[in-house]
Amino acid sequence: MLLYGFLVMVALSCAVSVTKWRWGPYLMALVAIIQDPVRKMIPGAPGILVLSAASIWGSTVLGAVLANDLKWGRFKQLYPALGAAAVAFAILLLPSALLSATYSPGSWQITLVGLFIYGSLLLGLVVGTFYPVKSKDIPHLIGWYCILAGVSLVGAWLERFGVQHLAIGTSALGHRWVTYRMGRALVMISGFYRSPDVLGWHAATMVMLSIALALRSHAILRYLWVTLAGWGFASIMFCARRKILSMLPIFITALLITYVLQKRGRLLIPAIIVLLATSAIGVRVYQVSGRDVQLESFYKTALDTAERRVSRHGFQAVVTTYQQAGFFGYGLGMASQGTQHIAVKRPRVWQEGGIGKIMVETGVPGLAGFLVLGIILGVTMVKTLKHATALADYPIYTCISALLLANMSAGVVSAQILGVPFVAAFLSFLAGIVLAGRRARPARRPLAKAVACTSDTKQTESLCPITVPQHRTAVLKT
Repeated sequence: MLLYGFLVMVALSCAVSVTKWRWGPYLMALVAIIQDPVRKMIPGAPGILVLSAASIWGSTVLGAVLANDLKWGRFKQLYPALGAAAVAFAILLLPSALLSATYSPGSWQITLVGLFIYGSLLLGLVVGTFYPVKSKDIPHLIGWYCILAGVSLVGAWLERFGVQHLAIGTSALGHRWVTYRMGRALVMISGFYRSPDVLGWHAATMVMLSIALALRSHAILRYLWVTLAGWGFASIMFCARRKILSMLPIFITALLITYVLQKRGRLLIPAIIVLLATSAIGVRVYQVSGRDVQLESFYKTALDTAERRVSRHGFQAVVTTYQQAGFFGYGLGMASQGTQHIAVKRPRVWQEGGIGKIMVETGVPGLAGFLVLGIILGVTMVKTLKHATALADYPIYTCISALLLANMSAGVVSAQILGVPFVAAFLSFLAGIVLAGRRARPARRPLAKAVACTSDTKQTESLCPITVPQHRTAVLKT
């Protein structure tokens, strides 16, 4: 009964996303949060449910196309270099798609997964760019996600305190996540999610986006978002995933450097205060839950192994992958998350880092195209941030940019989570949100009525001074 009810919910969400595509990201975030606990409570824990949020994303893209809001021509006009790089990357994926589609009978299913993930990366940029039409669209959507993710973290705390339930932990999936690196079994908590990676990623993303909302908000709303960010910071500790926790210092460093380089001193002090308050709340909440010295020691080892892991999963992985898989790799989707549930003949892959995964799937041409696309996207986002300094959503743009950098840095070492369809689509969509800052212009209040300069009735209105108030928020040009 639960399965049928959930499928009806997904179907209705898809229908709404097609007809009102700007509702799609809201519904996709909702389903992405609840699909894992629902899956674990269904006998057999069907893996296909992991793609539930992905179906809503596909419906959202279709809805944008049908509404004529997916304006590729306008996107290329705004970002000609980025548009050309995206087209070139898509073309370079074709040999890899042909390889995986013809590898064995039924391997075309793996190709479809790969096409969806890489297609989401490209389409997300365009959809995100044309998503906001009002200044409140971006903070409302981000706030919706943060609240959903914040509530879902209750599962991590329940598992932490030993509550047993089908929806909590990974026992419903037939396994437990444990690491023995500290000399004893260190249980890795997943809460309502299907793995500690997914829990940690949602918690870290919620922390970073809540900080963005805190920097944009004032008064009591700022305190609420800081508190939520602190709650997420404490929850990250339980997942025992070093790469997830390492995203936060990268995010903080990138954010503060951005404000310094762009001479945004007015935002620098509030940012430091918000970051310190978030850290203080997170540490205190974690301490109240009961400290785990070995868990803390485990996180400290991240610094000791960082250089070695980056080297092994970066350049060395690319060289070894080339030696094994050849110039064109094994084919699109062969290293993507979820394809392990597709029972077809396929090559065994071992790549953990993001660069190695792209290399094994797309070969040298695809990796080169991806790197060029990433560099051009980074340069374009920096230029967009300079353009958006006068906008009310500027703190959100900068925080999202730092969030993307943190994900990219962590993905060099381990990119399993980035292969999740929802994660790939959501991050690309957020990148498009930053690019939307190029379409925005500061809004002005109505001009003050002209007042006669003198008592002379012949004095013309055009000679009178007119006060032009400062910019306040943002409107978006089509």
